[in-house]
Amino acid sequence: MRNMPQLRQDTLPRWRSLLAGLAEREQLLLEDLMRQVDSGARYYAGLVEPADFRKSSLEAFRYLLAQLSDGRPPEELADLPHRIGVTRAAQNVPLESLVSTVRGDFQILWSTLLSISGNADMPVLVSHVADVWRAVDDFAADIQVSYLRERAARTELDLSRQRAMISTLFSSTELHPGILRQIAGTLGVPENGVFEVVASGHAEWESFDAFTAGANSRELRVFTADLEDAVIAFWHVPDAARSTGLSGGTSGGTPGTAPWPPAGLRCGRPPAARELSEVPARARTALHILRALPSGARGPSTLADVWDRLAAERLRQVGAEFLDEALVRLDGCPRGERARVLEVVREFLGNGSVATTAETLFCHRNTVLNKLRRFRELTGFDLTVPRQSALAVVLLTKYDEPHG
Repeated sequence: MRNMPQLRQDTLPRWRSLLAGLAEREQLLLEDLMRQVDSGARYYAGLVEPADFRKSSLEAFRYLLAQLSDGRPPEELADLPHRIGVTRAAQNVPLESLVSTVRGDFQILWSTLLSISGNADMPVLVSHVADVWRAVDDFAADIQVSYLRERAARTELDLSRQRAMISTLFSSTELHPGILRQIAGTLGVPENGVFEVVASGHAEWESFDAFTAGANSRELRVFTADLEDAVIAFWHVPDAARSTGLSGGTSGGTPGTAPWPPAGLRCGRPPAARELSEVPARARTALHILRALPSGARGPSTLADVWDRLAAERLRQVGAEFLDEALVRLDGCPRGERARVLEVVREFLGNGSVATTAETLFCHRNTVLNKLRRFRELTGFDLTVPRQSALAVVLLTKYDEPHG
């Protein structure tokens, strides 16, 4: 049997004759393809107009037949793979659908070749089938490259626009309705939806990046912005997530359809924003929560976790002398006595029960009463009076570990 290169050379005239026969049947090729893919609807689901699909398919057959017969496409169609890739990317056609459609051209070409060939042409087809596959594969690969480049360029452009809109959201002193609509449209979120917001320090970048990447991989967009010394993340909470209780809480790490700060992410989490325009204010609240956290705090924290420290900070701003005067005698106690008094007082403020405090600290209830009495002598605060005990909670943050 002759070797394949020799067979290819010997059958080349007949091969070109068969290709010429295909070229004469280009309308037949096109109609066969239209029937096979339902005028493009089978793969493109309305993303591509039938007339557009028909035109590009006819050009594709002409491109492939010229490539097979002449070794190069027609001059006027040299950029066809690029045009198809760019156009389908702009139309948001899935890459898998695009490639499947292009590879369908092989089936049409080959089945038509078989129909116009006789038994004597089998050696011709066997020796040149690889040419058809190669032409279709190269065509599909060129389209794919252009498609991916266009998608990457569009993604980068979208990200650039989103960054600009997020910057506008956080930097504008007043968000006019038109600007707010533009921001919402660019981000692809509703103006009046519910948004969760968190603030995290730059030192938490690994946990923060893992959180945002995990959410975005589930097509739940988390947007980020730098705000002073922290990173802000915010996201729209779908109605379904709110109805299943997945949009709030303090424990973190809860799985579901909504993004959720993991338990290991040290961050401030304010109440949810009720609309997009409230996100900047909530971000500043999140920042205040973050700054109020003690250095050992871990996981998401809310206002309920740091209200006493925030209140103390505000008191220092408007009247630092009040805090100093209220605790001056306690400050003057020997360190050991102060530590023992504070241990009992903090436990009592946490549970409100003398008996529970004694049980927790493994001491007699009279010891608890004596320490509470001593605290009253030193500060003037009676911890059985709610108003005074609340103030004590705030003032005693002075003795907490420093902020992180």
